[in-house]
Amino acid sequence: MLNKLRKNSSPPEKPNSTPPKPTSIAPNLSPPLLAPPQAYSKALTDSLPKNNPPLAKPPQTHLNNTPLRLISWNSNSILPKKEEFLHFIEINNPDIIALQETFLKPGHTFNVANYSIYRNDRTSGAGGGTAILIKNSIRHHPIDIVTHNSEQTAISIEGTTHHLTICSFYKPPSASTPATINDLLKIFRNRPRCFILGDFNLKHRSWNPDGNGRGGAQLFNFTRNCGFCISAPTEPTRIPHHHNARPSIIDFAISSGLSNITAKSMFDLSSDHNPVFFTFTLTLTSATP
Repeated sequence: MLNKLRKNSSPPEKPNSTPPKPTSIAPNLSPPLLAPPQAYSKALTDSLPKNNPPLAKPPQTHLNNTPLRLISWNSNSILPKKEEFLHFIEINNPDIIALQETFLKPGHTFNVANYSIYRNDRTSGAGGGTAILIKNSIRHHPIDIVTHNSEQTAISIEGTTHHLTICSFYKPPSASTPATINDLLKIFRNRPRCFILGDFNLKHRSWNPDGNGRGGAQLFNFTRNCGFCISAPTEPTRIPHHHNARPSIIDFAISSGLSNITAKSMFDLSSDHNPVFFTFTLTLTSATP
């Protein structure tokens, strides 16, 4: 599923507000974490093929302790909602936007001023598709990660020590949880700072107070055993159109090497999923004009 990368650029505006603290499921570091299962341990230490080479590097300045503002949204078809999406970006001024279920095809054009856009479109069948939009002012390069059971688009933000991997992730409802965990391992492998955000289509009481769903416990145990952190908002991220279905929290983030992450479900935009607003602080390298 190799897809065309699209790039373009939009003037940022001052953000509205700072989101509150999320529900963050982090491992208890004392006593020590359980050792990961043998298959996970081996997968985490296996070597990974080399990433794509960086794009040409413009002049740069260093931004110390920069609050990074990220939004994840399952748009359930982005093209018909582009105007409201552009207005939402203008108001909230995110640094990075992760989209799921874009429904874009290789022949579709989708650009946003002042943002570079990277896409993986679903080339067969309806629906699906992921994308990442990142401000042109942030130095980065795309990463080609092959997954077979989930859909994702990934980039690397170039930092002063370890690069930070950002991945827009979508688990189709039909994908098995063990297969999804294998895909997550591919993304985390050899990447000490990693932030995977998106629609996981899994429920567990630790992030979804209304109850567990099939496969949720497997994902919870995987993150706990491997020392990863789940950051989820406290309010629902999916509001079903059917009256007999209950709202749930299935859009969240899984990370490594990061801390002080906040998450907020925003009751905005016209999809059955709310956008989720994440923030955390780190040292970045930023491009200058």
